[in-house]
Amino acid sequence: MLVKKFLILILCCLGTLTSRAEGINFFNGNLQDALKKAKSENKLVFVDFMATWCGPCKTLATKVFPDKEIGDYFNARFVCVQIDVDKEKDLARKYRIQAMPTLVFMDNNGKAVTRVTGAASKTRLLQKAKEATGELPSFDELWNMHKKNKNDVNVMQQILHEAPYIIQERRGQGWEARVKKIFEQYMQTKPREDLLNPTDFTIIMGYSEMEKNNEHVEFVISHLNDYLKIMPFRRVANPMFSYTMSLINKLAKENDLDYKKEIARADGDMKVIFDSLRHSTYSPVEFLTILGDAYNALYGHKDQATYVQLIDNYLTRTGDNVMLQEYQSFISDLLAATKGDLSDDAARTVLKWLNAYLTLGQKAGEQLQPQNLFWYYLTSGDCLVTLKEITKAKEAYTQAYMLSMQSGNPNLQAQVKQKLDAINEK
Repeated sequence: MLVKKFLILILCCLGTLTSRAEGINFFNGNLQDALKKAKSENKLVFVDFMATWCGPCKTLATKVFPDKEIGDYFNARFVCVQIDVDKEKDLARKYRIQAMPTLVFMDNNGKAVTRVTGAASKTRLLQKAKEATGELPSFDELWNMHKKNKNDVNVMQQILHEAPYIIQERRGQGWEARVKKIFEQYMQTKPREDLLNPTDFTIIMGYSEMEKNNEHVEFVISHLNDYLKIMPFRRVANPMFSYTMSLINKLAKENDLDYKKEIARADGDMKVIFDSLRHSTYSPVEFLTILGDAYNALYGHKDQATYVQLIDNYLTRTGDNVMLQEYQSFISDLLAATKGDLSDDAARTVLKWLNAYLTLGQKAGEQLQPQNLFWYYLTSGDCLVTLKEITKAKEAYTQAYMLSMQSGNPNLQAQVKQKLDAINEK
């Protein structure tokens, strides 16, 4: 949870689109030739392990690699080369490429120095490049510095900024617990007046436990205007929206009626933030109240009928302005909370929502992604089984099975086959 929350905060912006001529000049050749060129020019090597079908690879190619600052830094210090993993499978295995994109910084003998997985932001990519050149310390070097001087807040800040990536890369090695202690020590050591900067805002919002009256988050809320003076509005607002809405949902699910107090803050000490939350139909407080009451009914009182009624009213009133993700979220929450044991009325309503989801996804000639269509057919099949409409359920599951075959994912195939076998036995 810590990793996911923190990464969302610091990967929210991927730079601006600029001319390709100003960005990275990729070497037109293979890795061996790139290594030779790097040796002759006394440079390092930067390798973008990518695939033509990879969405995040395209994001990097259009929004990060063309950036002038990125280009100036990389072109001066690296020979940069792109490797299509579908064409260079042996190289992908050699460098343990398991996800795309994977960006590997190498010395000119081909030894990996450091790497980044995923669509890194401009800031993240520059930081890793500077680690590769030795301009910035690596995480392990920072950790050793911390062990020598445990009260150095600058080192702690750098560790906390880098740690989510390390936790993700080194799962199961106890790093999350170690970093949590660093955060607690950091917040005890650093003077509060020195926390009014963008990096510490991100650290506080990334590491703070989601709980009522969290002292660190309360510090941020009490200094919202100060942060807004030194940071772009959305960089402050989006994490605050995410934290507050998640806290409201958490309290509502736990049947803690203090979720209503958190909602009221949207018109109180957090008004400067929530006033920018535009909804086609509802005020911020009305919107948060609907969601809070719905989740309180579903999880706090096991009352799926009230949840369905509240959400259905919301979807009906919002009309064409409902987002695809909202349908998925509302349906998935209902199925998770009830473990798929829907009433007939709830199943019928979910089928209505699913049809609206499909219509919205195909609006203006757009097509839903295969994974979304798979979810649509599988969930439709589950609802139809509840309603004992077995023939229609088989048709829906068959569509889902065909999509699972196209995905090549054996787990999805087994999941649907199990459902088909179960209804064939009836």
